[in-house]
Order: sequence, then structure tokens, then C-alpha cells
Amino acid sequence: MDYIKSGKIVLEKEIQSLLQLKSSLDNSFIQSCKLINQTSGKTIFVGLGKSGHIAEKCDTFVFGFIHKNTIL
Repeated sequence: MDYIKSGKIVLEKEIQSLLQLKSSLDNSFIQSCKLINQTSGKTIFVGLGKSGHIAEKCDTFVFGFIHKNTIL
């Protein structure tokens, strides 16, 4: 098995996915961020399996990016 080749293939797929995601950001993303940021109390992201992994990433993004920027 060529690990370097496999790694490059995986990275290229991830790059393409991120570029597609980047180009798909629109006003609904802004509205979602504002809604989460204006929420009082706790925001809970829930999921099992792959959706749980996505929920964990959402939690990291929201509390690492959105709330950090509101403190600045």
C-alpha cells in the first residue's frame, strides 16, 4: 500500500469538499450564526455516530469562533 498516495487522495477529497462548502455559504449561514449567538441559556448539539461527530464539530466552531468573537 502506498500511504503517501492514499494520504494525498484523501487530502484532495477534503480540499474539494471544503471549497464546495466555502462557495455554498450564503445569508442562511449568517442568520444561523446570529440566531445561535443571540440564544440565551445553553445551546446543545446532539447526534449519534457520524451526526454526533458533526455535532461535536459544530460545538467547537460555535464556542471557539462565534462566542470568542463576541467577547472581543
